[in-house]
Amino acid sequence: MKINDSKWLYHITRDIKTYLKIMETGLKAGSDNHIYLITNKQVIPYVALNQLGLENYIVIKVNTKGIIQPLKPDLVGEITAKFQVRVKQHIIDKEFIKLENGYKPRIIK
Repeated sequence: MKINDSKWLYHITRDIKTYLKIMETGLKAGSDNHIYLITNKQVIPYVALNQLGLENYIVIKVNTKGIIQPLKPDLVGEITAKFQVRVKQHIIDKEFIKLENGYKPRIIK
């Protein structure tokens, strides 16, 4: 799958603790060995709420230069499926990750 000539993809994380760990060590694959990303930031609120159940979340920008394996469609049945991809890659190094503007990490009590 092509990256649509976009330099950035997006990843949603649920809390400040996870965000800080990602910024320290890089974005690591989950137990299924995939990292899940979004190609269009306009669908982030929909994905966060309707797929992940998150009203509060943090968005991380991922530079596509850090993706060394092929992107594949994420197999979801949502209307946003065409904007969701996955990559079978153990880690995306922290040098390719930064906080997306407009999504400020905050502690939710």
